[in-house]
Amino acid sequence: MVGDTEDWMKNGVKKNRLLQLIQEFGSVKALSDKLGISYTSISMWLRTDAKVPLRHAIKIEQLTRGKFKANEFRPDLLGDHHLIQNKRQPC
Repeated sequence: MVGDTEDWMKNGVKKNRLLQLIQEFGSVKALSDKLGISYTSISMWLRTDAKVPLRHAIKIEQLTRGKFKANEFRPDLLGDHHLIQNKRQPC
């Protein structure tokens, strides 16, 4: 039961950050174009507990110049590691 609650909280945090990321880019389409993936991939990340692939989490951090950290989307692989150490800047 505790594990289920933790998973729900993690998925809620992931969904919230994904929604903020989409807002940053203006639309799901704009984000999917920048990542070079389909609109449905991002939609699946939002609707399910599917994990953001590591390569996309890293690209998100690079595209946003560290505003959105890869480990926010893949803490299971990256822990507290940040790939980009510079200050947050707008896209």
